[in-house]
Amino acid sequence: MLVKDQKALDILSLNESEASELIEMADMYRKNFASRVKENEVNTFIQNLKDPTDEDIGKLSEMLTNMGVEQDESELKQNIHFIIDQQKNRKEQLDELQESLENVSHYPTPEVEELNLFILDIQNKYLKLADISVDLKTAQKKLKKIESQKLKFSKQEMQNEMDAFLKNFINPSEGDIIDFIDSLDDRYEIADKNKLIELMMERDKQIQHDQGFISKMILFERASDNIDSNNVMLKYRSIRNIYGMITDNKNLLTWIHDNHYNVLEKTADKLRQNTSPDTDATIAIEARLLLDVLEPILKSVDGAAADNTTCPACKKVVKPNWKLCPECGKSLVHDQCSKCEAELESSWKLCPYCGTNIK
Repeated sequence: MLVKDQKALDILSLNESEASELIEMADMYRKNFASRVKENEVNTFIQNLKDPTDEDIGKLSEMLTNMGVEQDESELKQNIHFIIDQQKNRKEQLDELQESLENVSHYPTPEVEELNLFILDIQNKYLKLADISVDLKTAQKKLKKIESQKLKFSKQEMQNEMDAFLKNFINPSEGDIIDFIDSLDDRYEIADKNKLIELMMERDKQIQHDQGFISKMILFERASDNIDSNNVMLKYRSIRNIYGMITDNKNLLTWIHDNHYNVLEKTADKLRQNTSPDTDATIAIEARLLLDVLEPILKSVDGAAADNTTCPACKKVVKPNWKLCPECGKSLVHDQCSKCEAELESSWKLCPYCGTNIK
């Protein structure tokens, strides 16, 4: 094919094979250039005409032909409408992202500002008709993480308000609690108001039940602290006071055992230290008598060490079937992700930390 151009090949110092490769390369560059011209013209066309007519597309096809870009008008029309539909879908996702971001924008974390800048960058790419599919998925993942953090943040804020209400409002009626929950619903997204009312009433009953023991518990702790005193008389009186409190009221010992097991255990340790041979004989006798009362309940099978756990907030002893900590009001109702072992709320369907389905 190139024989007739042999003179030209000799001048260029090329053989036939090298000339063929050069022609193929030039043809490839020509096609790439035509493809880029077409892409740029189509993008400009779509940016200027969001809803083009067949006549508009025909004019674009004629212009491309005049520019030396080979193309099929029906295929061009199909491609343009595909890009427009794709852009509409991406715009909807962008709008949803922005709306969701506005819902967490008041949540003061660096992640929110970072996501805001990221979405602005996605918008710029969208305006240039760039492919933003991967960016949209990344932004959605970031948003889910922020929403889960905001949910925990809001729940803690709401829990603090509930605790303050129960501590400051003496003997609230069911109506008072319902009115309070209604006021919370104006600021927080409460999924089940009835359940929250039930939990608050249960917590209030627990507070009322515990009120009679709390003042005695304070005296018990003060007396327990004084067991370490170097003053023999003060130490003696403290041990006798504790003995008198728990023998006069058996329920007090049970309540301390169920709610402040660690205090009971520390008291027993202090008493054991005062039964050594070098301790004052009277103190040793009193300490032994009190230990005889404390140790059986400390060793009981159904004791806190066996059946109870501790509150994740205040570390006080709590029972497995309790829904709220009686000491600080922390919700004890939660599950654990089977994959990443993160703490989960009972209402969640997906783990916000690793995406695992919660069955």
